[in-house]
Amino acid sequence: MSNIAGVITIQQHTSISHILPDLNQDNYQTPLVQYFSYLYALENAAGRNFEPVYITFSENDKIRAIAYFQIVHFKGKELNSFLNEPEQKKGFSVCLRQAFGNLLIGKVEEMELNLMASGNLFITGDKGFYCAKDITSIEKESISRQVIDYIKNRVMDAMEVGTLLIRDFYSEDDGFDFLKNIGFVGFPTEPDMMMSLPAHWSDFQEYTEALSSKYRVKLKKIMEQSERVTLRKLSAEEVSEQAHKLWQLYENVANHSNFNLSYLPTSYFSDTQKFYGDRFQVYGYYFEEKLIGFSSVFICHEKNTLEDHYIGLDYENTSDVNLYHRMLFDFIKIALEHHLQHIHYGRTATEIKSSVGAVPLEMKAYIYHSSKLKNFFLAPITRNVKAKEYIIRNPFKQTAIEAKTMEVVVNE
Repeated sequence: MSNIAGVITIQQHTSISHILPDLNQDNYQTPLVQYFSYLYALENAAGRNFEPVYITFSENDKIRAIAYFQIVHFKGKELNSFLNEPEQKKGFSVCLRQAFGNLLIGKVEEMELNLMASGNLFITGDKGFYCAKDITSIEKESISRQVIDYIKNRVMDAMEVGTLLIRDFYSEDDGFDFLKNIGFVGFPTEPDMMMSLPAHWSDFQEYTEALSSKYRVKLKKIMEQSERVTLRKLSAEEVSEQAHKLWQLYENVANHSNFNLSYLPTSYFSDTQKFYGDRFQVYGYYFEEKLIGFSSVFICHEKNTLEDHYIGLDYENTSDVNLYHRMLFDFIKIALEHHLQHIHYGRTATEIKSSVGAVPLEMKAYIYHSSKLKNFFLAPITRNVKAKEYIIRNPFKQTAIEAKTMEVVVNE
């Protein structure tokens, strides 16, 4: 039974600054990468291309839960770029491609679409629903139902939003299975990739020794290919000075993606560095003193986890050095240096991430359209959508190590 009683108030806010004075971060179930003050910094970053929406659920004027959404706007010209993706590709982007292709009427080039997505689109695994720590699972489901009803009935029309996406669920027991009963359609997305490091590993050499001979040879080859590339942790001053270059390198990678719901604000890396300090680290890859790539990570000691964040690449200067694969190994080195036992690699590149030891966690999302007619056609559109097929590699020579990698941590 739910203990929620008293006067219930649900309100919409366009900035978290409107509610921050009433919040105590320590009272809410939010990991490091979802701090409320970080969301404030994100919404005020230069070049932001989304609209933040915060829904508060209060009991007797005390905030008990917050739901965070981002509204992104697509123009028809941009939609065409992924409406024409190859049919054999399956998963998140194809589901939306199919949905848009079937739901849009008229010339695609002339269409515009607002999509309201739950959570921070720049973080894998963030559903966007943050409850006070004493809220039970039953209460959380009740609150979520009321918040989503509020959005469907009050927010979507007012903000001219046609499509609502509730995303990043690892399993049916997240308390959101009820969405299937209120008009939402579920579909699979690409898996999240996680890796756990055995406690007895103290350095990268021990990781290397755990690999089978085949994968040790691959590791040696990758390191030899990039031996002229130097890795350097960037200081806060360097991140600020290189902010534009970092964003350009990130944009290169983003533009190579089949589909992006949104792009990072242009000042994202310098702003995030200023906010988190040494808990957010940026590593530059240099070839002959030229920055040809970078990686970024969150050091999450509270979860004993290294959060692999965004990367950037100069494709013209990295094609023959296999820099991305090198980065995946460097994340392992960084995690071991910080005595962290988990690495959150995130979505995409499932097979190559598994080749260094990461394992997949299946994920799904739910989609809803405000038009009853269009929402009716979402079910047949998404029913046959399957997650992109992939091959999972096991690089280790011992089954005990393989089993160990299954002990993963996900965002609650």
